[in-house]
Amino acid sequence: MPGVAPLRHLGPGRLIAVGLNSVIGGGIFILPATVAALTGAASLWGYLVAACVVAGIGTALGVLAGGVASSGGPYLYARRAFGPFTGFVVGWLFCLARLSAMANLMVGFAQYLGALLPGADAAWPRAAFILLCAAGVVATNIAGIRQTSGASSLLAIVKVATLLLLGLAGLFFLRPAAFAMAPPQPAAFLRTVLLLIYAFTGFEVLTVPAEESLDPRRDMPRALYATIAIVSGVYLLVHATSIGLLPDLATEPAPLAS
Repeated sequence: MPGVAPLRHLGPGRLIAVGLNSVIGGGIFILPATVAALTGAASLWGYLVAACVVAGIGTALGVLAGGVASSGGPYLYARRAFGPFTGFVVGWLFCLARLSAMANLMVGFAQYLGALLPGADAAWPRAAFILLCAAGVVATNIAGIRQTSGASSLLAIVKVATLLLLGLAGLFFLRPAAFAMAPPQPAAFLRTVLLLIYAFTGFEVLTVPAEESLDPRRDMPRALYATIAIVSGVYLLVHATSIGLLPDLATEPAPLAS
């Protein structure tokens, strides 16, 4: 409503939670097997290269977020720099990217559930789980911004803690021979990096609710950098554990469940 000030309730911790929830999803649960099939143990280097690329993008977004305290994120930056038409295109592409990412996450959830519960990957149970996921997300957002923010923080803690537990516990059972690296083919390594960049994307979402941040010019850039750093560390740890624990990682349909 015109004249109504936005509710400023997002501190640095909640902004980081938004970023972590937007990044850590289906990618890290599925891609370890995919990139291992492409480049083997050398895929660890792919994570490092992808993290460097994403850090560059994050730095650019951090500079923009530190200078613009209005809500809108990439849409607003593009509109101010290049005009309404470019902003319109970027805004719709941003929306489509989030919708397709959410669809991917829900399908990935159903795939993992099928790996953990016999029979859950059949057509009807799979469809039901996907619909329940979608309904849960919609209901949380309808409930209100405070509820959404609280759910985001809780999910971020659960996801990061679970992945850290898996990664750290797995370090005690690694097979050193699994980390023998052969020089990867350049085309395969490039494909690995491009796939992993996808797994890192999503952090740009935290720049959107700038007017709901307590101090957007200070907190937005810091939350961006913190999100990228945490995600990079978690991804490397989880992938190293996957390589060291699973002799047939490249063929695993749900590697972390295995």
